[in-house]
Amino acid sequence: RFEYEGNRVKYPLLAYLTPSGRVVTAISMCEPCRSTRFHINGNKLVCNACYTEWNIETLKGIQGGCLNYPPDVIPSKIENGNILIDEKVVLQWKPGFNNKRQIQNAKFINKKWGNYFLYLNPAV
Repeated sequence: RFEYEGNRVKYPLLAYLTPSGRVVTAISMCEPCRSTRFHINGNKLVCNACYTEWNIETLKGIQGGCLNYPPDVIPSKIENGNILIDEKVVLQWKPGFNNKRQIQNAKFINKKWGNYFLYLNPAV
């Protein structure tokens, strides 16, 4: 988990590698309980507040009170060992809003996650 600050707002983000090798990037929030912390337990992503569990590959709810509110996936791609996230998607995110903009040019935000550096596209 890490935070990106833009427009004087902090956005909780998460990134993880699934067992199948796919990188998942998302807004790190369980919207109903407002938790921004999660952990991985086997093949499940678990909210640290309400303990709702989602399948780590699909984010389909398994059990708990917030089944329909997994972390909101945001698009990303990997280029040259860097995870690229469109900053506009992050800045325009609102609870319950799923923005599917494409990644464009990237700007380094000085965050390291595992073997990757995280970049965000500057707002225009």
